[in-house]
Amino acid sequence: MNGNSDELLNQINSNKTIVNFCFINDNDDIVVIGDSSGGNASELLTCEECFNKTLSSEQIDNILAVYSVEGFENLEDVCTLIFLNSQIAGGISYSLFVTDLIKLDIPIASANKLVECLVNIGIVFIP
Repeated sequence: MNGNSDELLNQINSNKTIVNFCFINDNDDIVVIGDSSGGNASELLTCEECFNKTLSSEQIDNILAVYSVEGFENLEDVCTLIFLNSQIAGGISYSLFVTDLIKLDIPIASANKLVECLVNIGIVFIP
């Protein structure tokens, strides 16, 4: 990916929502992230909203308890990690992500709804 990852992280933290973000991945594929609403950011959910819309407070607390061991203390930090892994690393393993959620007693239906929401905002999952 062209550009500085620190610059991308600062953009994510300051804007909270990226509309029509475009980059070329290692496979020379052009990937456009955004929605079909014509760039109207008010219609897009944030990563945090995906979690809050899909999971209970207790389920989110369980996720944060796991990530806090690694230094990520809030949902914003977790979402930044998810976004960076999705874009810089080429995608997040769908099976590992869902398996980890199931281990935290999150039903598979809820895990899949979360994945669907995250995909809709541009998070890349790989098989």
